[in-house]
Amino acid sequence: MTMICAEVQKQMSAYLDSELSDADCQSIAAHLDGCTACSEVLAGFQSLSAVAKDFDAPSPPSDLWRGIEMSLDDEKLQIVALESPGQQRRRYVLAPWSTAAAILLIATAAIWSSRGVWNSHDHESMEANFDVFLAAYSANPEQAHETLVRAYDGQLISRDTAVKRLGYTPAALDGKLADANPEESYLLEMPCCRCSLTVCRRSDGSVLTVLEHDVPQPEWFGDRSRSECVCDGVPTDVVQVDDVLAASWRLGERFVTVIGPRNLDDVTELVSDESATNGG
Repeated sequence: MTMICAEVQKQMSAYLDSELSDADCQSIAAHLDGCTACSEVLAGFQSLSAVAKDFDAPSPPSDLWRGIEMSLDDEKLQIVALESPGQQRRRYVLAPWSTAAAILLIATAAIWSSRGVWNSHDHESMEANFDVFLAAYSANPEQAHETLVRAYDGQLISRDTAVKRLGYTPAALDGKLADANPEESYLLEMPCCRCSLTVCRRSDGSVLTVLEHDVPQPEWFGDRSRSECVCDGVPTDVVQVDDVLAASWRLGERFVTVIGPRNLDDVTELVSDESATNGG
């Protein structure tokens, strides 16, 4: 994506809402005439607007369009490898994601949020809130955690603050999570418990979202494909989330859920590292 494309796409919603000057509108229109990628983005915004009109629901949050704009990124091609519980390796699956697909995923989040999911704190809402989060993660892993931060009164915490308020150091904040560095961590007031959420950056630039919680939370992932595996001797639930995996396992007195591993080897490395360095 060139600099000019990035600038045009940042102004796309304002362009559609006729909030720009005549000169800016003319410049964007001229760019769209010669840019297929940006024209596809425009079509995605227009489709989203058309879909929204069919729902009898309150207006979505004021920062929703900004979230969509931040989700725009270059096309990515990632590889996922799955193994059955019997360690039968399946074929690698190529999962291309385009900008238009990212917009449609965020559109799902828009519809849910406009129905008031964001502010509901009961157990029945958790699956819906996580459906929003997982759709956003597929579009933009770096910003997806903000959906849970908004939904569950997330408070930014340091390692010391986490120990004081949670009574333990979140596994991801130990700095020893395999090939991942913690960038920011939050305390979430969820219906199940107080949970920690930590965003980690890997050496290849990809993102892991790590949640630590008191009890298993299979409802977070709804009816997505699920497998029970044994990774480095640890029983582990693995869920397919579009082009990545989500893995949950017991760690001492708590449970860890990691969204973002690329394959089962990746999950095994994470389980092995956390179990060795953070037991109990």
